[in-house]
Amino acid sequence: METAKANATQYGLARCECDKLQRQEPPGDMTLCFEQMRQAQRYLTFNFEMGKFSAAEKAEVLAYGDKVYENCMAANSPSR
Repeated sequence: METAKANATQYGLARCECDKLQRQEPPGDMTLCFEQMRQAQRYLTFNFEMGKFSAAEKAEVLAYGDKVYENCMAANSPSR
């Protein structure tokens, strides 16, 4: 479970980086973050397939990755 959460974390951080680059003017090069997202997704899929995770456990891992993404985006958002 911890390995899957670590991969979900990597996916969330790479997704955050891609979103930040995309929002720049002009948009930045997203090649590296897309590759990091693909790799994290590949490892996460492997974790799910080999670890025999229940649907609830998968949902927990994915929610963990989403929370990492949200925290990253919030930390990098300008204050209003």
